[in-house]
Amino acid sequence: MPGEDGYAVAARLRERRPRRPVLVAVTGCPHLDNRSRAEGIDHHFLKPADPAALLALLGRCAATPAT
Repeated sequence: MPGEDGYAVAARLRERRPRRPVLVAVTGCPHLDNRSRAEGIDHHFLKPADPAALLALLGRCAATPAT
């Protein structure tokens, strides 16, 4: 992403939302999984993400009330 990375975007989203959003990272860097958790990313998928797994996760997130 030009200008800023996903971690900066995640921080801005968390600051601006009254409820904690569920953040999902899809990346080509497998070593970022631990950093993703530390930076507040809830779920991490390695590219190419499995569409069925991603849709299943989104379905679970949509069915769970936000905190």
